[in-house]
Amino acid sequence: MTDYKSLFTGRSDAPQAPASHLTPPKYRLLLVDDEPGIVNALRRVFRQENYEILTAHSGQEGLARLAEGPVQLVISDFMMPGINGAQFLREVKQRSPDTIRIMLTGHANTDAVMG
Repeated sequence: MTDYKSLFTGRSDAPQAPASHLTPPKYRLLLVDDEPGIVNALRRVFRQENYEILTAHSGQEGLARLAEGPVQLVISDFMMPGINGAQFLREVKQRSPDTIRIMLTGHANTDAVMG
């Protein structure tokens, strides 16, 4: 089972061997949005934490970044050209079921987003 608490606190409840000189692992976050300003704003939010930030400007580019290695958290826009955020996150779930997935949207039609 994945220790999701450690993604946000940097601490784990799982027993570990004492290693006071080791730095905690960097968790990988993938930010996906076709608007560069949104990607940059999200990057600023997380940059002071112990995260490796990956970015993509489309769902297809996001899937390519996901293939580069494990990602613990994906934050994606809904309205993007090509595949939308729901389709992208569905594919992320298939490829990496333990990855936390969050969708952002300013889209007013909640039925479309929830679908």
